[in-house]
Parts: sequence; C-alpha cells; structure tokens
Amino acid sequence: MPSKTEECSADQHPQFQLEELAALSNQVSECAAAEAWEQLAVVLDLRQHCLEKLFSEAVMASEALKSLASSIIEEDAVLIERIQEQKKILEKQIVAFDKGRQATQAYTSVG
Repeated sequence: MPSKTEECSADQHPQFQLEELAALSNQVSECAAAEAWEQLAVVLDLRQHCLEKLFSEAVMASEALKSLASSIIEEDAVLIERIQEQKKILEKQIVAFDKGRQATQAYTSVG
C-alpha cells in the first residue's frame, strides 16, 4: 500500500500513469472491502494527486500542441505569401523573356 510520502511518477509515460491510476483504483476497492479507512484516505489522496498531475500535463500538452499548430500555420501563411510574390516576379520575367524572344525573332526574320 502507498504511503503519504509517495507521489505519482512525474516522468512516466502517460500509459504508465494510467496503469498506476488503475492500480490505485483497485487499491481503493480493496481498502473499502477491508474497511481499512485510514489506508483508503491515503490511497485516495495519492490517486487524486496522480489524476491532477495527469490532467494538468494533458492540458499543458494540448496547449503546447495548439501553440505549435498556430505557429506552423502562421509560418506557412508567410511562406505562401513569399511564394506568391516570387511567382509574380517569375511571371513578369517570363513575359519580359517572351517579349525579348519575339523581338529577337522579328529582328532575325527581317534581316
């Protein structure tokens, strides 16, 4: 049984945290069945701490993912704008090249 000094492992993979929570839930049932009320309070405190840690990490991960996604979208928008500007420049160069080629063809066909 856990003691009050035990903590939910902070550096565990979320799957292990879920397994730890499942084990604590089983311990809650065992304590209740054995009428070990003092131990039940300890297990419930530990389970509460683990739940809070798991969900706070999930929220932080969610916020980090949202922030990353927003950053990528902003960077992509800037990139698309630069690509469109470059496309316009290239279109102007193609038009100028075509005019130059037509002028060269006209000059060579006359002479």
